[in-house]
Amino acid sequence: MADLARRDLGRLALGGGLALMGGTLAGGRSARAAETRMAVQWFGASDRARRTFAVIEIFEKRHPGLKINGQYGNSTDYFQKINTQIAGRNGPDVFQLEPNSLSDYARRGALLPLEPMLGKTIDVSGIDPSMLDLCRVDGKVYGMGLGLNSFAMLYDSEVFARTGLTPPDEKTSWDDYVRLSVELTKAAKQENWWGSADISRNQQALTVWLRQHGIDLFTAEGKLGLTPELAAEWFAFWDRQRKAGGCITPDIASQDVNSIQSMPLVTKNAGMALMFSNQLVATQEVVPFRLGMTTFPHGGPGAKPGHFYRPALIWCLYGRGRNMQLAAEFVNFFLNDPEAVKILGVERGVPMAKASRELVLPTLNEMERRTVEYVNLLADKVGPYPPAMPVNAQQFGQFLRNAADEFAFGRMDAKQAAAKLVSDTNAIL
Repeated sequence: MADLARRDLGRLALGGGLALMGGTLAGGRSARAAETRMAVQWFGASDRARRTFAVIEIFEKRHPGLKINGQYGNSTDYFQKINTQIAGRNGPDVFQLEPNSLSDYARRGALLPLEPMLGKTIDVSGIDPSMLDLCRVDGKVYGMGLGLNSFAMLYDSEVFARTGLTPPDEKTSWDDYVRLSVELTKAAKQENWWGSADISRNQQALTVWLRQHGIDLFTAEGKLGLTPELAAEWFAFWDRQRKAGGCITPDIASQDVNSIQSMPLVTKNAGMALMFSNQLVATQEVVPFRLGMTTFPHGGPGAKPGHFYRPALIWCLYGRGRNMQLAAEFVNFFLNDPEAVKILGVERGVPMAKASRELVLPTLNEMERRTVEYVNLLADKVGPYPPAMPVNAQQFGQFLRNAADEFAFGRMDAKQAAAKLVSDTNAIL
């Protein structure tokens, strides 16, 4: 991972005075002074880093002698580095996961169960017990959700206004989405630009589509719910959109490395994208046009709910950390400290603690308030939280992108790509 730390944010709001601290584990002592060191790592865009470093600075000031080594990067490089660190028994004291990876790390023994700290070091009095269950694996809580989110479609509202086309909304079906993508491409008349990103390689979209068919991507027994037949249907559906000119070409799609900066909506190659609701804030920061937001397409009459509430991002404690009491205090600070809550806003999702939600709402700008309104809008449209993903299942996203690209570039037909996706996934479960 091309590590970015506080010194790399010198041009941002924090200024250049924040220095990158040392790299020993929590509880470690420097050779020159009795300093407590703690390592904290996360993935995300620069706006998330700016907010996180600001909270870290306050936490350090309230804990004299503490020096926090905070680092961040894009999600692909981040997980490669975390895996290497954990394999070497040198994981960061506090690190960020997301729902698709939580159970994998928990079942590998990389995470510390938090039950002994809940209600003590970590104040959960304002968090609904059902929210804690979102981070529960095999009966134990292995992380604290930093905010609530769900899936969301983001789109360039200005191009819809300019072309006179009606933007998508919660009544838009998958077939409607494809037709709208094609119409938008033709109406916009922009070079190297299409109505939609390539959705065939989008794990979130596939998850919602499967749930609308009554199927979870992974079953409660830890098996793959996706069949070769459904995978082939999925690839073929989006191939029709591609051939009709509704989505980006394979060469552009393959450059999307699953980060906000590389998304076709951000690189000005597409007008619509399927993402997470809390990403509205960070995405709006890096595009010149006003974003609109609505639900993922629905599955048609009689379809089951595809959306579900999820912990947007999760703070976890390393199972071999040496100062877990302090690490737990750090997590609690993010969740409940008024000053920290105001700085963080809803960039990592809508706060789960009631007092934090009430505190942050008056401070939000118009774009941030929309993320809260969107989460509230979904109240009667969400289904149950899916089963915990099995060990190694976080590799599915890369398998999906690989298979989708093989098909899109014409190196495999839909059935071959589907068989490869299912076979590759089953091989690692």
